[in-house]
Amino acid sequence: MKPILILKTGSTFSAMAHEFGDFEDWIIAATGEAPEIFVIADGVDEAIPPLEQLAGVIITGSHLMVSDGGSQVEFWAQLMRDAVALRLPVLGICYGHQLLAQALGGLVADHPGGLELGQVEIEVTVAAQDDPLFSALPRTFSAYATHLQSIQALPPGASVCGGNQFEPHHAVRFSPSTWGVQFHPEFNQQVMRAYIGYQRPRLKSETEMNALLEKVEPLPEVGQLLQRFCQLVAR
Repeated sequence: MKPILILKTGSTFSAMAHEFGDFEDWIIAATGEAPEIFVIADGVDEAIPPLEQLAGVIITGSHLMVSDGGSQVEFWAQLMRDAVALRLPVLGICYGHQLLAQALGGLVADHPGGLELGQVEIEVTVAAQDDPLFSALPRTFSAYATHLQSIQALPPGASVCGGNQFEPHHAVRFSPSTWGVQFHPEFNQQVMRAYIGYQRPRLKSETEMNALLEKVEPLPEVGQLLQRFCQLVAR
């Protein structure tokens, strides 16, 4: 069986990684799959296998900003354009979601409203009803989010499958086999609460931080999106 590539575009805070693991660990845990079916690489420290030898790709989040560009971002972007051309199943998460948008001709920039953080409510669109991945989501659901940038213009052919008033592009289908989510299906309650704590300098007050922390509930059902993606890859 071909492996699924976890394209590692960054790491979490070192203290969080020590306590909870890193992005790829959370993704694997949420899928419920054996770690052996995944290969983890960034194309710098670890070589990326030829796309033809992969079953699919999951792109991690990152503390980088897509709009900063650079040779590494363009390398990843070209890799994703090649994956789309091959109709290889791809799912981008947060930074990965934005990377796909920019690689395919969209625009990513700072969100005009600033930071979206914590547990948020998302509503799916009509386009999600027949989608192989997003049709598994309920009409409205809660998810975890932390982002400063977002998709400001979709690439040609993309369909919005879920969003909210603050962020209309929380779930996007970029091509028949390419999806992205701005929210974090790999987070658990402890990780989300830790990220809120790390974002304290961006918040107005301790009261605001505490309100965000109190709202965070366990959301194991959101991780089912990653399980669904692995099922689609296996077909």
